[in-house]
Amino acid sequence: MLPTILAVLLNVAVFCVKCVALAAFVSLADRGLAAIAPAGSLPRRLFAAVAIVAYPAYVVATWAGVVFAIACVNWWAVLLADEDGNLPRPLRWFQTFDASIDAGWKDGYFPADWGRTPGMRYVARVLWLLRNPAYGVDYWLFGLTFNASSWRVLANVERDDLVLFFALGNGLNLYYHGRFGEAKLGWKAWNYWQGNAWRDTPWGPVWRVPVCATYNPFKRRVSSAT
Repeated sequence: MLPTILAVLLNVAVFCVKCVALAAFVSLADRGLAAIAPAGSLPRRLFAAVAIVAYPAYVVATWAGVVFAIACVNWWAVLLADEDGNLPRPLRWFQTFDASIDAGWKDGYFPADWGRTPGMRYVARVLWLLRNPAYGVDYWLFGLTFNASSWRVLANVERDDLVLFFALGNGLNLYYHGRFGEAKLGWKAWNYWQGNAWRDTPWGPVWRVPVCATYNPFKRRVSSAT
């Protein structure tokens, strides 16, 4: 029984490593192509098809990163954070790329008094990384370059009971928040969208969109009239 379980786990691990390698290669190719081919050119359009076809590998890769971060990194990495709440550079991919690990209690996600003692600060930091596990990996390793001129918004609905966004570029992005929960698929171009135009500053340190693959059936959106 034990050898069978170990063999299955090994096969799963090998499969995850292959997906991570494929996703990282595609994202690296995207950055190289962005440096030599203009947005909207035939090579960039062909690459979009490659990225979309490879997206299932990204799904496996990002969730492999989540499991690894939660099981093997988050609980001890926070002990190495500096006074500003930033992890050491070798661990920075496990931190949110647009905030420190103290953002939870500093920005109102958790009670502010959680940051007053070392023990509560530790809990707040671990919970923040649990809320955003391996987010830097999704951005730095699996993210795609973002150029607004190459993206086309095909659906943009914002109502009390429904938010729906779908766009195609050098990848795809679907954001749904309605009666069936909340789904985020593709690469988060949604976070660059401001309702009727793209933002003119990068999200994070560079012009990049992180990969996403989440669904929360409990986070539902209903009309305020009901």
